[in-house]
Amino acid sequence: MTPPPSGSPHPTGTETSEGPEVATFDENFVYNDGLRLSIVRVESDTLSRTGCCRKPGSPIAVFTFKLNNGTDDVYDPVFFSAKVTYGKVGKSAEQVFDSARDIGGGFEQKLLPGRVAVFDYAFSVPTPGMDDVVVQVDVDFEHSSVFFQDSVD
Repeated sequence: MTPPPSGSPHPTGTETSEGPEVATFDENFVYNDGLRLSIVRVESDTLSRTGCCRKPGSPIAVFTFKLNNGTDDVYDPVFFSAKVTYGKVGKSAEQVFDSARDIGGGFEQKLLPGRVAVFDYAFSVPTPGMDDVVVQVDVDFEHSSVFFQDSVD
């Protein structure tokens, strides 16, 4: 059996299978080249007066990502993207920014081998939609997409 390419992820503690890998918010994805992605904190909140894209007080889901560069190469986050859908029909959630809380900007610095980056993304998710949230992350064009599915408390 041929091992999967370095860009193929798998959640830790779970066997790989055909189709996309889906983890819960408390699991890690580890690529064969050593890049590791996890969501270390998830919380529901409301947008402040300095928030962008929705009115203040709108419900938001905030995801704190941790990216560990366990590869031998410098990781460039220029193509990192996170997208969120919610509900059984998979309605798209809009990314929001809140400067008072330093939420939504991600990170832009290249990540040296052995280094870790922790950063937040926030999305407008109505309160009833918080029960079924899917986060799709693309770390770049060379690695496969990863999916996290869970509820936001």
